[in-house]
Amino acid sequence: MPSDQPNFSQAIHTLSGALVAFAREHEFYRDAEVRQFELACQLAAYAKLQIPLDGTPLAHMTGRLGTHGSWALCTEMDPRCLEIPVALGVELALALAQGRRLQVDYLKLLRRDLKKIPAPGHEGPETAADLRALGVGKYWRQAFAGKVKRLEAIVAQRTGRRVLTDVNLSEVALEHKAHVRATALNANVKVRSGARNHRQLTAAQMDTYQADLRSRLAMQSPGAVVEAISLFTGLSARGAMTLALGGEALPGELLTLDLKRGGLHVAINHLSDRQRWDVDPGQIYLPVRVRYFVPWPIELLAPLRDLAATARLAPDAWQPVIRVVDILPQGDRDHQITAGASALAVDEPDTRGFTSTAARARNTFPTQARESGMKATHRAYAMFRLDQVGHARPWYVRVDNDDFVADWCKFLVGEGWSTEPQQQEPGQAFGSPYLPRDRSLQAIWGYYVQRVDGCPKGRRMSLSTVIDVHNAYADFTAMALSFLLGLRLSTQYELNADSALPDAEMLTLTDKSDPNKTGSRFAVLTPLVRELLANWYAHCAALLGRYQRDPQAGKTTVGAEVMAHLAQVVQHDPVPALFRIYKNGARPANSKTTWDVLPPLLRCEDNVGRHYWCSQLHRAGCSDKAIDLFMRHIVAGNSPMSVYAGVSIAQLTNEVGTLQMQQIAKLGLGMATGLRKA
Repeated sequence: MPSDQPNFSQAIHTLSGALVAFAREHEFYRDAEVRQFELACQLAAYAKLQIPLDGTPLAHMTGRLGTHGSWALCTEMDPRCLEIPVALGVELALALAQGRRLQVDYLKLLRRDLKKIPAPGHEGPETAADLRALGVGKYWRQAFAGKVKRLEAIVAQRTGRRVLTDVNLSEVALEHKAHVRATALNANVKVRSGARNHRQLTAAQMDTYQADLRSRLAMQSPGAVVEAISLFTGLSARGAMTLALGGEALPGELLTLDLKRGGLHVAINHLSDRQRWDVDPGQIYLPVRVRYFVPWPIELLAPLRDLAATARLAPDAWQPVIRVVDILPQGDRDHQITAGASALAVDEPDTRGFTSTAARARNTFPTQARESGMKATHRAYAMFRLDQVGHARPWYVRVDNDDFVADWCKFLVGEGWSTEPQQQEPGQAFGSPYLPRDRSLQAIWGYYVQRVDGCPKGRRMSLSTVIDVHNAYADFTAMALSFLLGLRLSTQYELNADSALPDAEMLTLTDKSDPNKTGSRFAVLTPLVRELLANWYAHCAALLGRYQRDPQAGKTTVGAEVMAHLAQVVQHDPVPALFRIYKNGARPANSKTTWDVLPPLLRCEDNVGRHYWCSQLHRAGCSDKAIDLFMRHIVAGNSPMSVYAGVSIAQLTNEVGTLQMQQIAKLGLGMATGLRKA
């Protein structure tokens, strides 16, 4: 520290407070450095009392930032400045662990973001969430994550234990994930369709098997517990025995068995390999959990609890996680089912080859749930059978926790199992982290409408004003179509004037960015979409008339290019239908130009429509085929275009269109008007 450091007590208070803030946010460091945490708390409290008595002027720091930039942050920051103290604390903790000085460049990035943070006591209730939209942490958040990982490695080396985080799965968790993912990827058409086949039991056989399994669980027969776990989860015997035991969801584990609560904690953020799941909802999105809970029947929980009470094991340094195999007697661990032999303890009549094996029972369980009316999304989450839905369904659907638990327990009771009363959790959900709130959607939609209505309109408009009106209306139309059609992120919206017609019922799109999944997908045009397209073409016709009446418009190269493109759009030639007009000509609309016009506090994902309508269709009880049709998920077996669909495309389109019209009317989302309506 420089000898003439101004406001010494302020610097000590800031540093110690930042260390305390980081330790409270990351418990692994607080648990490893208990004494350091206590001393930092005492030092922060003492330095806070000395700040009013410290009269050293701040002017000494002027001009010395290049030499002592590390300390400039300390004189300006308050420990209550939202995220900055935690980011400063990890750097201080890492510097203490490595025996080095603070990194000046990193602290300069933190100090730069201080200007975006309001004074303590003046921020709104959701300011911390809104700061990310303003760019806070854009230049240092990745470095912060790297410092946390390095510090975790140092702590793990010192303590001799492996420190697991949500992004660092254990070897067992990786095996569970590989099994769940492989089940979805390797399923054939018949399995995805849910039709019974020779690899499954009949309904009568399944009833007999489950009754026999419940009797064997009551007698605690060898292998019955593992067999039941395999039935409910679809895991192999090895996967069932390696489930972790804990009173809550354990870090580093995909599946955690909670015997006290009576079920399984599942880390949904590891089931689907997508972007970051730990999204700060802020004012835009509804909050979701990254884990959910699957209740298990009492018949299975009772023997497991008895075994756990008898074992009385506790985690230690050599065995940080207790697993199911640790509480099982040796007979259960060694129990083997003869391949092809019946799993029933009672004799069954001649089945003509369809023996009631445990493997066939596992294959039949999802089919039983499907025939009972359980939603496909709920089946996928409860039984880890992602082959029942598209691979992206967990990412796009927001599932209400109470609805999921009620649907699952209803199915179990219908199969003859007993369930414990479940505590209601109103408002709790898991799944899509990008479902916008109703008021946020109204604000976003209204912003685009206001941009169009705010432009002066009239017969005497200048050409520049006409272009401003057109660009604002093009942004609104592109936003509305992207939202209602659930368009993916794209460098150019593939809506051509020759195919995106107001009287068309379907449209082919190739907006998948994955080269292994290319191909045409059919988008359904609902009444709202057709109305938007009709108004857009009427607007383009009026705009072409304006250009033709302007004596100077066609004399320039840009003007001639715009007029030629407008004529092609009006005549429905194969050219991009949505476009904006720039100084260098007409350019097709895309995700960036459409959604980046939003102010920072309203900025949302470019494909927010996919998240919104997929969740709304699920919540409204629409069929899973309707969801797949809207999402354009084409997977052999459960595709709405499949021969196994059993429902017409017109019926599915009507489901989607009716819901969209009801929801738009409910939220009061008005349509902007361009130069002319259809």
